[in-house]
Amino acid sequence: MKTPFAVLRTPLHRLALVAACCLPTIGCSGRSDVGRVDGVITLDGVPLAGAHVTFQPTSGGPPSRAVTDAAGRYELRYSRALAGARVGDHEVTISTLDKGNPDAEPPRPPRPERVPDRYNRRTTLTASVAPGGARFDFQLTGSTARTPDDAVRR
Repeated sequence: MKTPFAVLRTPLHRLALVAACCLPTIGCSGRSDVGRVDGVITLDGVPLAGAHVTFQPTSGGPPSRAVTDAAGRYELRYSRALAGARVGDHEVTISTLDKGNPDAEPPRPPRPERVPDRYNRRTTLTASVAPGGARFDFQLTGSTARTPDDAVRR
């Protein structure tokens, strides 16, 4: 009499069964304490390209970061392998300041801060990330021009 497991008579058949059971879970390594976060950032109505966006959990722990694209869009990364931010309340900072790196290949020139202090060094921005994630668009106003040297001296 054949048993239902008779088809698993070779190692290759067993491997195929294990793979069939496990494949649906690959790529689903999401965590319940991290939600996807994306959005668009504008400054005085214009998309803010190349801005560094940081969500720092108010309860402590590692921040999530992103850099905006040419259209001002961003998608936070909690780690290299995981998109999003920890669930809960965050202090949000947005900055375009870049001290540059003359030793980089190609060299990266410094960029001035175009975003007012109230959105970075003295931020008033907050966000509350839900378990399913959220979209946070930030419409910033009042551009400024501060060089990297000015920012260090203050």
